[in-house]
Amino acid sequence: PDAPPEVIAAAEKRQMARESQDWEGADILREEIKNQGWTVKDGQDGYELKPL
Repeated sequence: PDAPPEVIAAAEKRQMARESQDWEGADILREEIKNQGWTVKDGQDGYELKPL
């Protein structure tokens, strides 16, 4: 299933936080994504969203 736009937006913000080494911000966004029923898996080519 496709993630809703707000989950994708949070994942994009999290990716930018990781790129700027804002680990705390990235962790907060990961929790936000999880609270919406999704998990984010990081990889070399970015991230992948999966439903919980």
